Amino acid sequence: MTKDYKRCFACGVVKTLIEFHIARKRADGVSVYCKECTSKKSSKKYTEEKIQKNCTYCKSIFLGSKNGTFCSQKCKKQSFREKRLKPITGYRKCLQCEIKFPYRETLKVRNYGNIRSVNSKFCSKECSNKATIIRNKTQQITDKMRCASHEVAKKYLANRIQTKEERLQRSINLRGEKSHFWNGGISSENKIFRERIEYRIWRKTIFERDDWTCQLCGIRGIKLHADHIKAFSLYPELRLEVSNGRTLCVECHKKTDTYGWKSNIKLLALIKRSNG
Repeated sequence: MTKDYKRCFACGVVKTLIEFHIARKRADGVSVYCKECTSKKSSKKYTEEKIQKNCTYCKSIFLGSKNGTFCSQKCKKQSFREKRLKPITGYRKCLQCEIKFPYRETLKVRNYGNIRSVNSKFCSKECSNKATIIRNKTQQITDKMRCASHEVAKKYLANRIQTKEERLQRSINLRGEKSHFWNGGISSENKIFRERIEYRIWRKTIFERDDWTCQLCGIRGIKLHADHIKAFSLYPELRLEVSNGRTLCVECHKKTDTYGWKSNIKLLALIKRSNG
């Protein structure tokens, strides 16, 4: 036999080395049987050794080997998992579908697969959601229930709400170089003033005084601006005066003489007159 050919031990036919499987542990580097005989042998072995058996977990009939005990990997994993589990405490009836489900006392909060915790009232999340929807539809929220929920919220938020003095003090403590956003004082004076807590309190006071209503067109429930009657840039001493403010909608604010750069144009005109 030449190096390029080899005789198959099964069929006895001389074939090229390409028709054999690679076997690196052998001296010639190929298997004893050719590819065709190997596939026939494996298929014959597979069909001959399969017998009908009952699965030890789900009790269903399947074709398996002599030593096989489970019909699938799923049954095998579930069987081993149940062996490791602690025993079930008992069964309880679901309040929604009235089907009994297992529970265990050692599970205080979370569920483990189909086994529910001690305080579970429903067999699944779907039943729990259905019961919540039905309860919300049938339940009528009365004024007493609303008042009770408001009182609970007030007690919870009592220590969280800050007074105006506390907000002002906190704002002062975090201004300028004390702030972690400090970048060398590159922000404009206009932006710094409008972002301060004093300006925000003044703005909210104006809206509350005018009942969130535009003072020119009388529209309520739209985007509003807190307008300075005397211009913001011309009268810096009146910026936080409540009497110098009014509530306007965006369209009415644009029509005023103090909107945007209009006040700056007036200021430049005054400077030119004083210099001229």
